[in-house]
Amino acid sequence: MGSVKEIHRLELNAELYNEEHEALSLNFDVGNIEDKEVFNDFIQKDALKSTSNGDGVTYIITNTIREGNNEIVDIVGYYCISTFALYLEDDFDYHEDSIPEDDKRMHYTPRTAFLINMFAINEKYQDTVYNGKLISDMIMEDIVGHLYDLSVNVVGGKFIILCSVPNAISFYKRNNFTEFDSDMTIFDKYIEGTTPMYIKMHKD
Repeated sequence: MGSVKEIHRLELNAELYNEEHEALSLNFDVGNIEDKEVFNDFIQKDALKSTSNGDGVTYIITNTIREGNNEIVDIVGYYCISTFALYLEDDFDYHEDSIPEDDKRMHYTPRTAFLINMFAINEKYQDTVYNGKLISDMIMEDIVGHLYDLSVNVVGGKFIILCSVPNAISFYKRNNFTEFDSDMTIFDKYIEGTTPMYIKMHKD
């Protein structure tokens, strides 16, 4: 984390990304991080296509700045979500004497999950505190709450999973994500150089 700055006015709003946000998205810059172009290009060029082809739905987070009678809408960040499956190893075969040794194999049980495909904060709002709390943490808390609401009202999902870039692992751990347990896998869906992490929203 860099030097922390503080702002005293914040009016956050999250809404489904659509064509009306395209001009606003051009003001997004994730800053000087690895794979900068990936994060910038997604919101500026790929988010609508991702929605239309069923790969993921993107939400844009804005801050409304009011100066007298003037109102300026500023882009704070965005996130893209989709349904997914987390697989848990099941070694039942190896505890069942009736199964011949040569036929025993590891099984993988799919569990319902939401995937955070993309999450990024505009450089202007990184390491920024409002009312004693980092804005990035506030937004991630809202994202987790959004996915929990979906899981109990729209479509079931027991886990939230994501693949973190190296410099964001501490951020996700601070926001209650844990690195995958040894019996968890998403098979070949890992992104090279990232660390898979999860939150379990519901008990078994």
